[in-house]
Amino acid sequence: MILAKIDYINLLPFYIFIKKSPLSQRVKSSMLYKKSYPSKINREFKQRRVDGGFISSVESKGKKSIKLGIVAKNSILSVIVIDGKNKEDKESSTSNCLAKILDIKGEVVIGDKALKIYLDSKDKPTDLAKVWFDKYKLPFVFAVFC
Repeated sequence: MILAKIDYINLLPFYIFIKKSPLSQRVKSSMLYKKSYPSKINREFKQRRVDGGFISSVESKGKKSIKLGIVAKNSILSVIVIDGKNKEDKESSTSNCLAKILDIKGEVVIGDKALKIYLDSKDKPTDLAKVWFDKYKLPFVFAVFC
């Protein structure tokens, strides 16, 4: 079984948990075989090049999944929009859709790049998970383990 790994720092706790679990070394190794960003993992999953992983909530509808996901309640700091020219992040399907749904204009940035921008900038960018929570009082599901 080949499981895809999103190689972002905010998923580190999950991968540490897996590493310390009693799973066989073969299973653990299969999880490290395919590392990439979310939208590429979505394509790999759709084309059956990987058997599972965290799949975008936009793409996971109707797919077999477990109750495990990437969920943000309030601020997440790794899914942001920078003021300026509208630009989608090639690494994410869900975050681009979320920015459109919330009608937030600017450049969508996710993952480690977003964390770095957020921490380095004087004018804090818009945190999409926070805007969603402030508007709907619900957590946002970015991805589901399929």
